[in-house]
Amino acid sequence: MSLKRITEEKPKIVISSKSFDEDYKRLQEKYNVSRVYTPDHYHIVSDLDENVVGIIAGTEEITAEIMEYAPNLKVISRYGIGTDNIDMDYVNKHDIKVCTTTSHVNAVAEHTMMFILAHLKNILNINKTKNNLLEGKTIGMIGFGRVGQKLYDLLKPFNVNVIRYDINKSTYHHYVSLEEILKKSDIITLHLPETKETINMIDYEEFALMKDDVIFINTSRARIVNESALFDFAKNRYHKIALDVCLHPNLFEDMDNVIITHHEASFTEETRKQMAEEAIENLLGALK
Repeated sequence: MSLKRITEEKPKIVISSKSFDEDYKRLQEKYNVSRVYTPDHYHIVSDLDENVVGIIAGTEEITAEIMEYAPNLKVISRYGIGTDNIDMDYVNKHDIKVCTTTSHVNAVAEHTMMFILAHLKNILNINKTKNNLLEGKTIGMIGFGRVGQKLYDLLKPFNVNVIRYDINKSTYHHYVSLEEILKKSDIITLHLPETKETINMIDYEEFALMKDDVIFINTSRARIVNESALFDFAKNRYHKIALDVCLHPNLFEDMDNVIITHHEASFTEETRKQMAEEAIENLLGALK
């Protein structure tokens, strides 16, 4: 596709993230800024044209079809960490830069820690007085990137045994196999991106290997877990589950062994401000 001539005096930035609320005067000094309050991701196309050089995107889908409306697009700055909502084949083919933020790390690690303690202390069941200590438990982390490493730091004072598996580092001497994580862990936490390799990584076979009283936590991406398998697993009330990401939360709404938050792990006042600032800086840096 040949690029069209930019006709406006200033190139244009489109902000399509619904939750982005940072003052973007810094952008307006150099660019025309268009804010899209969109009920669905396809409404963004009304603001895309040959003048658009950058998009600040949230979790809405940025498909090849959408990007074709902005033939001069140079940068997509994600207000968040994942890129599974962006057609990466298209951006690679058209030399479009994609930036992500890392400011979410502390908030997501703290949210995971909250899930762990909520289940150990039986917060969901106010009629139970018996609960459990975190001390002495084996924590199995599946994925050991920035969030996993921060959670590891938070767990240190509790005198726990942490074992780790990472899809890219499982051959290192301080990592164990996925099977060992599943069989030995009292608490399992997921910290993986969504890729072709990780979709449905936790399925019926993996759940079958877990302990009867395991605490299973997912604060990464919903599709890493086969939700049908998870639903069957949750029917056993000895299993305790906590999800910040879930495709069909209504399936679990009547289960008192399941805690669900709705993609809220990074939704702290401090984190959202930092993420917005980082998304702007990433965009400006990539457009230099």
